[in-house]
Amino acid sequence: MKAVVNAGPLIALGKLGLVRLLSQLYDVVLIPPIVHEEVVSRGVELGEPDAYVVQMAVLRNEITVSDVIPAYLEKTPGPPRLHVGEQHAIALAL
Repeated sequence: MKAVVNAGPLIALGKLGLVRLLSQLYDVVLIPPIVHEEVVSRGVELGEPDAYVVQMAVLRNEITVSDVIPAYLEKTPGPPRLHVGEQHAIALAL
């Protein structure tokens, strides 16, 4: 089974040291590049320990960063209801 994950669960699981649960529960765990940017790139810049935990999961191939198909992105609800990361996660799930 596949799972698409947004920033919130990644940050929470990273803080708890439980990111590996995702790869234990799902065959494939996907995140869009914008979520990777939000959680890992910005988190590392800020020195957030959970960012490093998620980064290691990506490097271990437990989490895969996968591009979003633009046509699906157009079908997702837009601002102000959803954050751009949420929009991209929904588009990736589609």
